[in-house]
Amino acid sequence: MDLHIIPFGADIEKVKAAFGCKNETLFTEVQETHLFTYYDEELSFKRELYDIIFNYIPKIERVSTTPKFFGLIKGNDGRGLHGNWTDYGYALLCICDHIGKHLCSEYHSLFYSTSWNKLNTLMANANSSFDLRRIIKSSYIFDTPFKKEEITCNYYDKNEVHALLEDILKIESLAAKEGEEVLKLYIILKEGLQYCSENNQDLIFFSIEVAD
Repeated sequence: MDLHIIPFGADIEKVKAAFGCKNETLFTEVQETHLFTYYDEELSFKRELYDIIFNYIPKIERVSTTPKFFGLIKGNDGRGLHGNWTDYGYALLCICDHIGKHLCSEYHSLFYSTSWNKLNTLMANANSSFDLRRIIKSSYIFDTPFKKEEITCNYYDKNEVHALLEDILKIESLAAKEGEEVLKLYIILKEGLQYCSENNQDLIFFSIEVAD
């Protein structure tokens, strides 16, 4: 399996604000994004996008139920979301595409290769406290059903973005000596971090497993 990385510069609180907002315009406009068109044709997650915007129930309003009859009747956590994480993950990716900026639109996604490890090593040698492998480690960020499968999500918050940019800039000359692929990845990361820093955005990554 190949691993593809899609980074966004977006305010993560604005993404979370889409939950239960019941905004018909947002629902329509997310479906008009490039990435929704690209992924939904094959995967079909419009229903999950609708769930997030219209059916999500905030914690303060929830009524949960417990399993009954020895688990034959499943419990309900009261969120109003009954789909699976993979579909919600793609829906969230497309919300980020609409609310924020797709930071590698020229390439669609970034292939996770040894170039990441080389950059990571350069940063470690420069005494950076950041580990770029974090971007492929899934975290429970959004209030949806969640599993560590197929599509994962992680992010650097606004404060981390500024610090990570400082560390990235320190290794620019070293990255240039590592070859074209490492330099290309370095430039995309640097420019993405600069955009986030200048526009006060979080750096959000989705990682997708793709069959060889």
